Amino acid sequence: GLDVFFKLSSSGRKEWIKEGHEISPEEGAFRSDQVNWWDFGDAQKALEMLKRGEPIHLTNVYNREDEGELTGEVMIHPPDGGMLLVFEGVAVAHLDCMDALMYVHAPSAVRFERLSERDKERRGREEALGRFELTQAFETQYFPQYWDKITCFVDNSQQYPQVLGCMKHEIALT
Repeated sequence: GLDVFFKLSSSGRKEWIKEGHEISPEEGAFRSDQVNWWDFGDAQKALEMLKRGEPIHLTNVYNREDEGELTGEVMIHPPDGGMLLVFEGVAVAHLDCMDALMYVHAPSAVRFERLSERDKERRGREEALGRFELTQAFETQYFPQYWDKITCFVDNSQQYPQVLGCMKHEIALT
């Protein structure tokens, strides 16, 4: 997933964002813009290597089991016959190496509840709300630029995901 390519650990990113608000409004906005959180060059390079059938070995990457520290490791050795690679992440639509792009949708209330539940041990509800609002602001700016690249829409708000014919970003991002 895209989180493997975080530039900073969760704690480092949280502090970096906080510092940005103490420096200047412009720097605060830059640091709060999620597109600046990942190393897309490294992500693109890894995906291109996998498409060519080359193995990748990534170290010191985001590790959710270690509270978001950069202690993880990813090794992928593509089989000789090729493979299906699913690369998930909120900000992958602008990468050049995607063969298809799926948008997985759930209404904002459902996404917030899932985030709160997932992070209840690490964060309080107030911090989860701040994180959610940051993500929501990012998504409403990011996705309209790349909406035409999306090849499949899936509604993930119920127990069983449903493939949708199409979806307008004005509806999806509310």
